[in-house]
Amino acid sequence: MTIKISIDIIIVKTVFRVYPDGVVIALFPQISASVSGDLCESYMHIGQHSGATPELVVKRTRLATPEEYQDLKMELETIGYKIQPAKRMTYKDFLIRAEQYRQETTAKLAGEASV
Repeated sequence: MTIKISIDIIIVKTVFRVYPDGVVIALFPQISASVSGDLCESYMHIGQHSGATPELVVKRTRLATPEEYQDLKMELETIGYKIQPAKRMTYKDFLIRAEQYRQETTAKLAGEASV
């Protein structure tokens, strides 16, 4: 008997930033972490997944170099992320987050209505 397992690999746009103290943060600008879509998901070695205000993080950090974010990228890849490094976040990323929230909310409301 042969069992076929299908794994969807999702490529995640990731912006790596570094704080003045050298701590690197990975921002996922297209993944919402709030009901409004204002926050995006983020990841750090310590604290791991969390919501982040992209504009605030950008103001307090600078773009990380590949050497600076290499360890964090490897950690993310070991837990299943396929990283697409990017240098900046755009308004389109916010629209993607907002649409994601809209779809999740619609699906949740449809599920509650059928109960």
